[in-house]
Amino acid sequence: MEETLYHLLLEGRRVGPYDKRTIVGMRQKKTLANESVLIDPDGRHITVEELIQGRKDEFALTGTFSLIKARFDAKLASCDKHGPLPRYEGDLEVRVQEDVLRVAAKDDRVKIALKDVVHARPRDQFADLWLRADNGLQAVSFEMGSPQLAAELVKWLPGATPPNAAVLSAKGVPIPYGIVIGVAGAVIAIVIVVIVLFGARR
Repeated sequence: MEETLYHLLLEGRRVGPYDKRTIVGMRQKKTLANESVLIDPDGRHITVEELIQGRKDEFALTGTFSLIKARFDAKLASCDKHGPLPRYEGDLEVRVQEDVLRVAAKDDRVKIALKDVVHARPRDQFADLWLRADNGLQAVSFEMGSPQLAAELVKWLPGATPPNAAVLSAKGVPIPYGIVIGVAGAVIAIVIVVIVLFGARR
């Protein structure tokens, strides 16, 4: 039986091919990461982890293998409280698959139907998404590695339209947590200065 060979997708270039045993060895030596992307003989994109584990999770959920169209590293900059996406902290993996947007944290993951990604737009290094929720829309902002990556993620969501003025006014523009904390800190500092000056005059 002929050994299946896989190409490695490295910085946009195809490298290889390699058989599974070689890829496992490269992973054990930490030459490759679990998230490294491979291309199988049918042109499907899978990760090293999925190859090693046999993609059991995808098969158990759908009965078929799920095509990974694109994957990104991101952090959750802001997230409305109510909606399909939990308020994850830390590094995230965002995958665009055939019919779902998969967001995975360290110990949890969620799959959101692409049809429920109603609006999307790139904004500097942020990708702003509006997800269909029980009571309207959940505004979410992913912090990407660059403006180019933010634009690329939005490009992979062709069914999502840019937010109109009504959406922006209803939900507000997603504000990164860091900015909120910075503004709150500045306000507290101003209050302290006012109190000190007022006390000094008495």
